[in-house]
Amino acid sequence: MRVDVTNAIRDGRKIEDEKLKALSTFTRTMFIKRGRPSAEDVELFLKAGYTERQILNIILALAVKTLSNYSNHLFDPEIDPVSKSRKWTK
Repeated sequence: MRVDVTNAIRDGRKIEDEKLKALSTFTRTMFIKRGRPSAEDVELFLKAGYTERQILNIILALAVKTLSNYSNHLFDPEIDPVSKSRKWTK
């Protein structure tokens, strides 16, 4: 995990690595547009060096994160020790 990148995403700062910036932008686009990116959104992502298979991986990650969020909202589990240092707060 690149902490500098996840911190930039969390803080709304620029991601310096162009390829990771494209990944973040496309993932956010998929989320905001509810899985309906424009052809231009897809083209920009693919031109950044990613593949259609990686788009499917993003869809899978968004689905798993949604399931995780819903479960966590219902049951409020304790954060495991490994993840505790990365706990996000507004």
